[in-house]
Amino acid sequence: MNFLVSHSKWIIGIYLILTLIKLFTATIGRQIEEDPTIYIKFYPTITNHFNGANRDIERYESKYSWYANNQYWKLVNSNGNFALGLVIGLGYTILIFLWWVLSAGFVFFAIYKLLK
Repeated sequence: MNFLVSHSKWIIGIYLILTLIKLFTATIGRQIEEDPTIYIKFYPTITNHFNGANRDIERYESKYSWYANNQYWKLVNSNGNFALGLVIGLGYTILIFLWWVLSAGFVFFAIYKLLK
């Protein structure tokens, strides 16, 4: 517990960076050789993975105005390189997973402090 308290500024800083990544990035894949592609979006959403056939992408366009209005920038893609695509896709998934773990950790920490 002392570790968490002594490193709380770093933990909160990392969490804020992960929150920005979680809210303002997404992968949009049309099952083509450029998958995975990570985009910066100007509209925050909880959903981060938009993958599927063209029919599914059309559904995203109708549901999310930021995608339909091209309000995003391409951040990185693998350009058909399998190894690079694996690293990008896995790295992005790990970052999003860490955000969920830290979010749950903060909730449990708050409950622990309340019940103490």
